[in-house]
Amino acid sequence: SFSYAALTYQGVQLTDGNDPLGIVSDRNAFQLGAANAVRFIEITSNSDIISTGSTSEFANLDQWRTWTNRDLNSVTGTFYDQYEFRGIAPNQELRIKTNPAPIGSILSNRGEILTAVSTDIDGAPRGEAQQLFDIGADEFSGRQYLNDIEAVNILEPSAYRSIAGPTSDAEYIMTKEGVDVQARLRNNGSLSASRTPVRVRIYLESITSNNNEATNPTWGPAVIDRIVNVDLAGGETRDVEFGIPSWSPTPYFGLPGYTVPARFGSMSMNVTPRYRIEVTTASDENNANNTYAKVVRFFVQKSGMRIIVSAAGSTNNLLATTPTVNQIVGRLNFDSLVGGLNRIGWINMPMTGSYAYDVFERTAWEERAVDYTMYRSIFWSSDTSRFSRFQRRDLSRFIGAGSQDEKKNVVLAGQEYARKHLGMDVINDQGWVNRTLRVLNVAPGTPVAGTYHDKRVRGDAITRNTTETIVRTGFPGDAEPLPALVRLYSDQLTSGLAQSAYVYPRADRSTPTDSIMGSATSSLVANVIYYGVDWRHWKSTGPRTGVERVLRGSVDFIEKYGGTVVPVELSSFDAVSRGNVVDVLWTTASELNSDRFIVERADLIAGNDAEFRSVGSVPASGTSTQRVDYSFADRGVQPGRYLYRLTTVDVDGSTERSREVEVLVTDNSGVFDINNVWPQPASTIATVSVNVPTGGMLSIRIVDAAGNTVSTIHSGIVAARQHEFEFPVSMMASGGYSIVATLDGQSIAAPMVVRR
Repeated sequence: SFSYAALTYQGVQLTDGNDPLGIVSDRNAFQLGAANAVRFIEITSNSDIISTGSTSEFANLDQWRTWTNRDLNSVTGTFYDQYEFRGIAPNQELRIKTNPAPIGSILSNRGEILTAVSTDIDGAPRGEAQQLFDIGADEFSGRQYLNDIEAVNILEPSAYRSIAGPTSDAEYIMTKEGVDVQARLRNNGSLSASRTPVRVRIYLESITSNNNEATNPTWGPAVIDRIVNVDLAGGETRDVEFGIPSWSPTPYFGLPGYTVPARFGSMSMNVTPRYRIEVTTASDENNANNTYAKVVRFFVQKSGMRIIVSAAGSTNNLLATTPTVNQIVGRLNFDSLVGGLNRIGWINMPMTGSYAYDVFERTAWEERAVDYTMYRSIFWSSDTSRFSRFQRRDLSRFIGAGSQDEKKNVVLAGQEYARKHLGMDVINDQGWVNRTLRVLNVAPGTPVAGTYHDKRVRGDAITRNTTETIVRTGFPGDAEPLPALVRLYSDQLTSGLAQSAYVYPRADRSTPTDSIMGSATSSLVANVIYYGVDWRHWKSTGPRTGVERVLRGSVDFIEKYGGTVVPVELSSFDAVSRGNVVDVLWTTASELNSDRFIVERADLIAGNDAEFRSVGSVPASGTSTQRVDYSFADRGVQPGRYLYRLTTVDVDGSTERSREVEVLVTDNSGVFDINNVWPQPASTIATVSVNVPTGGMLSIRIVDAAGNTVSTIHSGIVAARQHEFEFPVSMMASGGYSIVATLDGQSIAAPMVVRR
């Protein structure tokens, strides 16, 4: 059933004020009484119903504004009593009173100027003297206050706020450090206001109020109290920034005496208690509209590497009660992911102000107020649920915020996603999984029936040719490992090159042909990796195995394809093998008093705890403000698994180390493989080395980030040996490309960067 609503709208999702298919709604007046502001029946562009809405969804105008960016200049108040009937029934007209005319009416001079409309319902001229129209069909001569400065709204910070449930206690704001306040003011008076003072105050919730999770919070002294002076002509609306210097909300971790609510337990380094933001104008003839206030709670970005771990179940207590399967899965996946991040050296040390990554618990946050776009990389942990429509929207928005200059990176694991999103209806939204994760579920949805415990996966685009073992956790009540079985997906709407991340060996699967476990996709603006195995099921057999190796491989893939996960002083650093030669490649954007670079290698298989030894050095440029490309060939490397790193030595003897890059050197005489593409980046001529194990038809193509073939390097019969092909790139646009080699129907790919 539908309750009363001032505005009922059936249409597409509204995301900003410029949606071509969305409603245009602004400069309206709402007198709500017991009615809702808006009833929104959301449909797709094909008119499929997504949601019929609810009475609490847009009960007030602020909810509608923050979610849709509509009605930003609209107003709520009372105006029914400003109308009167004229004439004798049944021939009556409803018009604004004239004796006396209303004073300070919210209908007066607040409407839209419509160039196609020159008169009102009675033929009276509209918008005289270039004023805004009166709201409604009747243009009237209302009385104005001489002085009436209204605090209309607080535009920033701002987010959707529920009116029921645990997230109804505040607006939930995700932000970087350094928060300012922007308010909308309007001069409803007839006189101009010169240097009128406008005050912003921000109050932190008191310890007692926070620790009791008070429904009606109380506040401590103002932590911000700032006044700006504003000039406003009569009838003028202006957005004002207060220029608060260097203020950031304080998370729970930095507030002694404050108890962290249980639902925020994993986010105490980022989530704050509630704050009250209050904007006040000077006293005037209509003090009822002089103050606008809101209650907010912040999630503050702390990660210097701009990495966020998005989890579902990170605060689940598995020992207090008998947990559900979903609770077990969510918590164990989170613990496994974070454990892997810690083992690769990404450790949060809040006491020293060092934050490698931020933790975000999705179930504790307002689902309409999630914004990942301030981050560069998302590591996603799942429970057994499918993606909600809001989660799909959040991930799409994050990926869409990427650019050629800074790609967005998503590393996502969830064995249920591919097989739970079946069907093209708006709930299942299989198309989103197909086009974003670039996978298509293959019946029966798993490589074997029952369990995949103690079976293997083999790296393809990720940690190529390494083998990992999938195991059950053994935790009481936990679900068996049943990883996803998928095919790679492409259509006319997909972009970028999708590759299989891992595959199931033939001996461990029951499917005769399909073998893909996940995808690794690089496009012009993003790298998206999807694993069809949950984080908790990767078996660790020692250092740099299991989840740790998967995460290292994920980072390597992202950085090879133009993304950045770990910012370093070097512009880039990489190491790639071609036969028994490892090419170590790096680039500096600038150098100051640098002397030399030492290339170091550690043997991961020799059982010596990966001790690094120098294998060579390269003279540095000294002092440079230009880009400099370096390379070093480590020759005669025996088959094995190695780590490479770079030590920069300055003229004063000080040193600095790069990140580590893992390289697999194999006896690839019997393997079809792209050994190397160099130089990286290329500007004029590049070379690709391809190992061909058996003679046959070989084609080599250059593919751009949209998946289009740019040119063909070679097409013809070749003999079984290592081949090198030179090709020009001087006419190609700068950016990331893939070299795709196909031998008798089998395709492999390697990244290439062109920089002109």
